[in-house]
Amino acid sequence: MNSNNAIERLIDVIVAINMIAKRKEWPITLIKFNHGSMTLAEKSRDYFKVEDEAVRLAAGGGTSIHSAIKKAEQYKGGMALFVITDQSNTSLLVPETYNTLQQIKQRDSDIFLYCIGQEFSNDFKKKIKPVVTKAFSIPHGQSYVESIVSNAMNL
Repeated sequence: MNSNNAIERLIDVIVAINMIAKRKEWPITLIKFNHGSMTLAEKSRDYFKVEDEAVRLAAGGGTSIHSAIKKAEQYKGGMALFVITDQSNTSLLVPETYNTLQQIKQRDSDIFLYCIGQEFSNDFKKKIKPVVTKAFSIPHGQSYVESIVSNAMNL
């Protein structure tokens, strides 16, 4: 898949989630991850800042998902966490990351995992199921915006 198309679709998703958050008056945080993680917009209702940061995203290498999950953990309970990655990310099963996801979920939070372009193995699906609300693997070229919007609207 062309990485420009992938980043454009990711931006579309962030903008859609941001619009839902605005409509429901939810605070929103934007954390990106590649070789490391960075909070682009702190938890607030500054929807303009989130969208402004989203449209400036660029594709980068690496998938440092653990550091992003640790950053998300600081926002205590009652949240929806949307993890969008281009890898099946077995690093989510590393005990420290897995336990962090478990703690987030136990604090009355929903966790949605979207893996773009790679199928989850049956073993991965079985292991990740207890710590996520829903996990989706989405083939390259297939739109996932509707799925994410639907999950967010149903919260």
